[in-house]
Amino acid sequence: MASLAESFGYVSATRIQELKAIKSKRVDLTKLIRLCEELNIAHANDLNLAIAMLLRAILDHVPPIFSKKSFKEVASGYGGKSFTATMEHLENGARKIADFHLHFQIRKKEVLPTSLQVNFSPHLDLLLAEVIAILQPEEA
Repeated sequence: MASLAESFGYVSATRIQELKAIKSKRVDLTKLIRLCEELNIAHANDLNLAIAMLLRAILDHVPPIFSKKSFKEVASGYGGKSFTATMEHLENGARKIADFHLHFQIRKKEVLPTSLQVNFSPHLDLLLAEVIAILQPEEA
């Protein structure tokens, strides 16, 4: 029997639906939504290298939503203390793990990442919730 965490996607289906419902004049969410969907596909198929790389792509993709140029600026210069700490965890954890797997050259013995190593799902959920909170007021 699958654990509770395994029975859900990496990105909540609710978050994806919330993103799809936004009609922003400022940004097109098509790519962000697809990156989230691909994260779920990678998660369902135990593609942990792909998860790391997709997370990094999302971090590089979203800063303009926060009126920032880089995710490092989002992590250090947006929101309150709890949001900042969570985003710093994405910047200093998820990005570094992805960079390790993207840039580390072949060696005699490889050890592949496990799902635990690339599990930043709760942190990503908070990031996506803030994206939604920023963009939803445009609908009102």
